[in-house]
Amino acid sequence: MSTLSPTHRQYKQILSGNPSKKELWEIIHDFMHVYSAEGVKEELWLLTVGTLSGDHMEQVKDGIRRHNRLFFYEHSILFIDAVNQLYRQHEKKKKKRKSKS
Repeated sequence: MSTLSPTHRQYKQILSGNPSKKELWEIIHDFMHVYSAEGVKEELWLLTVGTLSGDHMEQVKDGIRRHNRLFFYEHSILFIDAVNQLYRQHEKKKKKRKSKS
């Protein structure tokens, strides 16, 4: 079962192939339009805390596995910040181009 809308299922399909730069930017734009970078970080943190504090999560009972989950969280934050900055720069350039024409 998927919670993705038809549009997002199409994005998933696009990503499994050989997406164009335009298609990739469309996906990034869609995501960044819905979620702020801080909102994404908060959601990831809640997921991480829920995972690490759940007794049912065998994957986090030993130190190295717990460390790997925290590393994933921190690494994801770096990725989100980089994509967010790239997106903002791209949007700024688009606005400048539109104002010049």
